[in-house]
Amino acid sequence: LPIVGIFFLVLVLNPGQMPSVRLNPERNERVISVSEDSYGVVAVVERDNGRLIKVNNYYSLGGTAAREHEQNQALIPLMGHPSPESVFILGLGTGITAGAALRLPVKRLVVCELLPEVVRAASGHFREASNGLFTDPRVEIVVGDGRNQLLGSAELYDVIIADLFIPWRADVGNLYTREHFEAARNRLKSGGHFVQWLPLYQLSSEEFFIIARTMLSVFQDVVLWRGDFFPNKPIVALVGSMDLEPLSPRALLSKGRVLAGNNQISEDALMANTLTFYAGNLGEAKDLVPDGPINTDDRPLIEYLAPITHREQRAGTIDWFRSLELVTFYRSVLEKVAPSTDPYLVNLDEEKRDYVLAGRSYGESAVYRNLGQEVKADQLLRDSVEKLPVQFGPSTNDEDVYTEFMP
Repeated sequence: LPIVGIFFLVLVLNPGQMPSVRLNPERNERVISVSEDSYGVVAVVERDNGRLIKVNNYYSLGGTAAREHEQNQALIPLMGHPSPESVFILGLGTGITAGAALRLPVKRLVVCELLPEVVRAASGHFREASNGLFTDPRVEIVVGDGRNQLLGSAELYDVIIADLFIPWRADVGNLYTREHFEAARNRLKSGGHFVQWLPLYQLSSEEFFIIARTMLSVFQDVVLWRGDFFPNKPIVALVGSMDLEPLSPRALLSKGRVLAGNNQISEDALMANTLTFYAGNLGEAKDLVPDGPINTDDRPLIEYLAPITHREQRAGTIDWFRSLELVTFYRSVLEKVAPSTDPYLVNLDEEKRDYVLAGRSYGESAVYRNLGQEVKADQLLRDSVEKLPVQFGPSTNDEDVYTEFMP
């Protein structure tokens, strides 16, 4: 086999058998640990830029290189709830996302992970990155099926967060069904939020709208929050509730100060750090979601469509829900329900609502810059920065203001 420019196979702990871990020499990958059970091979791999978990050589469960962005998947939803004291997270991975929830004053955190070897790998090799997750007395880690855990439990939560799942992986489609969303809804306290993160870089618009329709069929209110501003690998949270309370400026500031710690950050900057990620009120703009089927246990559309889309995308005949297609959708949502008329933002003054528009412009600037349209990108970036407070984020450099959610 040629060595340069391709993956090569490395024998790990099982000489004479098929290789268990693939390593990429161009990234200087090396194995830290490897284990195997009935679910397959779980490996902790280190690269030049960090450490990650690989499952069966194909699925990556996150890593330290994207630590700030993985933290966002807990922090952004928790910022949107007025007082999140009890939290359930479906999916552990490295534990970085779940551990971020402990940065806020939650009283109970339950994390459910299907693969026991993933729990061992995270506990053994990501303790520092996971912010004390494996020693904090507020935390219970459950090994098992997250969907069954919600179905079989009587415990209620303020926030339930479903982590990013690879849509075309076998049996993942049942985590996007109406029945699963109903089970999650039934485990929410009054005013509770169910959060479904979606990797838009692994979904076509058809699959996104199937999942969105399914959420809208279960939850009275659904709002959208970005997880990042990446042009090629965007993620979004669908946040469902039966009785969604408007965002509370006081609660946002209180939690923002906790996250900021001793850093001297203005109130306006703390608000902007959250509101730039808000993408719009889908429940109030539901007619933007085309009519069509929903995903159910007896009609598992995502289970069958996602692998087909994956093959077609690799063949170049279809693209993921990103770039200009996603820009158009986000813009349509905010045009349909402007921040000034969004009931979720009713408690914010005009200046604070402009932070939402600043986030939209920044997201669009990243897409146009990625497409090589520098003039358009610069215009959008200037529009974004003009709407932001003078002191914002960890840097005053326009290009760096969105580098992470909280200092």
